[in-house]
Amino acid sequence: MKYVVLLVALLAVVPLTQLLRNNPEWMRRAWFAIGLLTFLVTTSQYLSVGVLAWPFWSGYVFGYEVTAIDILALAIFLAQPPIQKRFPFWLPFTLYFLAVLSTMFYSGVPMATSFFVWQLVRVIFLAVVTARGCEKQENRDALISGLMVGIVVEMCFVVWQRFALGIVQTPGTFVHQNFLGLTSHFVFFPVLLLVLDRHKRPLEYIALLSVAVIAALAASRATVGMALLGVVLAFALSMSREATPRKWRAVVVGITGLLLISPIAWSSFEKRFQDREFSFTSD
Repeated sequence: MKYVVLLVALLAVVPLTQLLRNNPEWMRRAWFAIGLLTFLVTTSQYLSVGVLAWPFWSGYVFGYEVTAIDILALAIFLAQPPIQKRFPFWLPFTLYFLAVLSTMFYSGVPMATSFFVWQLVRVIFLAVVTARGCEKQENRDALISGLMVGIVVEMCFVVWQRFALGIVQTPGTFVHQNFLGLTSHFVFFPVLLLVLDRHKRPLEYIALLSVAVIAALAASRATVGMALLGVVLAFALSMSREATPRKWRAVVVGITGLLLISPIAWSSFEKRFQDREFSFTSD
């Protein structure tokens, strides 16, 4: 069945490309979908297909995976006109890719190593497509909106896992709470800077609150620590550019929010270390 789903998805790339090329509104919807699917792609077997899967492998990459994000990215890539600007990260991406590829020659399990190589190819391709697409303001706005809606939905998953299932370190729709934390940062920092700059949409504030709830319930020191460091840097950089009364109000609101949510975070960490007093866990 999974191969049928993959075949249908690949065949749909051609008409989807034509639709995106001729209709800017559908292009914006595609970018919104990519942002949303960042958090939902693992929730359905029809959104992610393992062409070759090792479900019991101990690593974090379990096979050659193709997701709905990859299909959308391919269609967008084919639909977008070429741009003059060169992708700015070709050199570091190329060096990293070659370093990863070289490990296959002395890996104890070369096939498992190739799983990560394939994942890295997908990451680089998506980065290139995103860089091209975000040349247009409407595409950037659609992508950010999709990410904000996705993080709000993710927050609902996390709340359900904590209070309905009793999970202490909630991973949400990801395989580990640190993956959730890292992904939430990719939403939190851009949205925070947008709020400090000029934007005032209610969804932006809801997204920031959702990230704070996720950080408090995930009980991950890395997530909380990096978030706090990022907040300090974001405020410092924004204030150095222009200190306005609205930004100072944002500082006050942010500090107040941290104080309000800190009891939840403290309770999460306390329960985590009580339950794992004699064991170790990674952050």
